[in-house]
Parts: sequence; structure tokens; C-alpha cells
Amino acid sequence: MSDNLSRSVKALDWLCIGVSQPAEQGEALPAKFIVMDDDRDAIHALAAQLFAEGRQVCDLAFGDEPVKLSPRERDCLHWAAMGRSTKEIANTLSLSDNTVNEYFASAQRKLKASNRVQAVMRAYIIDLISARYTPNIQGFP
Repeated sequence: MSDNLSRSVKALDWLCIGVSQPAEQGEALPAKFIVMDDDRDAIHALAAQLFAEGRQVCDLAFGDEPVKLSPRERDCLHWAAMGRSTKEIANTLSLSDNTVNEYFASAQRKLKASNRVQAVMRAYIIDLISARYTPNIQGFP
């Protein structure tokens, strides 16, 4: 891992830990965090990356043509979000592994994602899949 990436991950961990620490009853969360000078560059780079990702997701959701996924693309992303492998998804949906991979590739293109994890996260953020989403499976309860 590069030094800058390592520092960015460390900074993100530090920020997440600081933000997610539950306050004791009646105790307010700190109004600000003290950032050490050697962490500033990493935090600025991380903030810029998060801002760019946020703009991309907003464009996907609210742009001229919001993303629309087919029911099978949504099914595949849903099962991937649930931790299923390609083979497990293929068996669940009665499809071939290649067909499942094609649905993932199509969803990734539509969501402008570089990998499945990013596609799943973007679909979840713009509410194309959710915990309440019911995949299209015959006999699904």
C-alpha cells in the first residue's frame, strides 16, 4: 500500500471512529475534530475523492436521464449485496454464470461503476436496490 493511500485509510478510520463513538447519555458529540498537520493532505485527498463520488452519484440519480436497471440487473445486484457469489446467484435465478456476469456488466456500465462493489453501492445509494427489495424469483416468499 502506498504511503499516501495508507495515510488516507488511517485518516478515514480515525474520522469514522471519532464520529461513530456513541456519546454517553447526556454527553454531546465534539463540535470539531483536531486534525494533525501530517494528516491534512490525506484528509483533503479523501474529501476530494468523496466529493467526486457524490457528484457522480447525484448525476446518476438526478441527471438528464436517471439510471434505470432491468429487473434482472437489480436482482443480481441485490444478491451480490447479500454476499452471494456469481455461481450462487446463477443457481438462485436459474441462469448461467455467463448470463449473471452479463447482467453485472450491464449494470456496471449503466451505473458508471468500475467494479461490482461500486455498482452495488451506487444502486443502493440512489435507491435502485434496498433491504426491502424483493428479487424476481418464482416462488420467492
